[in-house]
Amino acid sequence: DAASSEERRIAWSEYGREVARVNEYLVPLKIMEMWLRHDNQEALSLFSPHTLHFLERIRSNTVQYVDKFNVPEQPFVLQELANVTETLGFHFVPAIYGPYLLKLTDPRGRLLVEWDRNWELYPPYRREYHRDFTMRKHRYLTAEGWTVIKVPLDAFRVLETQDEKNRMVARFLLQYDLAHMRLPAAHEDTHADGASGETGHSSGDGSVTDPSVFVLECTEGYGQAARP
Repeated sequence: DAASSEERRIAWSEYGREVARVNEYLVPLKIMEMWLRHDNQEALSLFSPHTLHFLERIRSNTVQYVDKFNVPEQPFVLQELANVTETLGFHFVPAIYGPYLLKLTDPRGRLLVEWDRNWELYPPYRREYHRDFTMRKHRYLTAEGWTVIKVPLDAFRVLETQDEKNRMVARFLLQYDLAHMRLPAAHEDTHADGASGETGHSSGDGSVTDPSVFVLECTEGYGQAARP
């Protein structure tokens, strides 16, 4: 009923505020722990066992994000890239790793897809902060065994049509072994049978406009591409 719904809303709101308060301290501490481990190992070696245990507790605690506006990076930054990868049939999922909320990942394979210059999508007054944040994030993730696929933002933005953008991202992603991240499309069986030799819809110049079909055709041409 309305009363119980309001109680749940209030409880969730209070929980969200508590999470935000915890994150206010936990996220910077987790970034500090990564900074010490990857950039200042000499200093780390001087710490007492008690301090090292404290840092290990920081590392083992999981960050929670319950409010899309209370995150280090705003969702809109990767939304267009997420839309394109979904259209192409790639099933990337969000994941939390350390202090970072990662939008497009294969968490089991430790693979992340992002723009190479995320910070350019923020207002000018926030770009310097987010440039440092993004470059540090990519560096720390790489040091911990992640493959960071950086899609060129500038090359994407100069393209005029959605078809061109889809094709550009498809070509870029096919440099990597991502077959396991693709959902099978209904038209792939038809293509495999070779019934008509035509796949998807074509534009006036004969180019394929169905991006999933384009990925399928490119995949057959590339064979089993290996990650660089």
